[in-house]
Amino acid sequence: MSLLPPKHRPPILAPVRPNQGLPRDLQTISAH
Repeated sequence: MSLLPPKHRPPILAPVRPNQGLPRDLQTISAH
């Protein structure tokens, strides 16, 4: 998944906003 660009990331990793996908991704994955 890390090989894919931020725009190709699945919605599961960035359910919040594509703008804050990077910092939010880590928090979302941890929360899940």
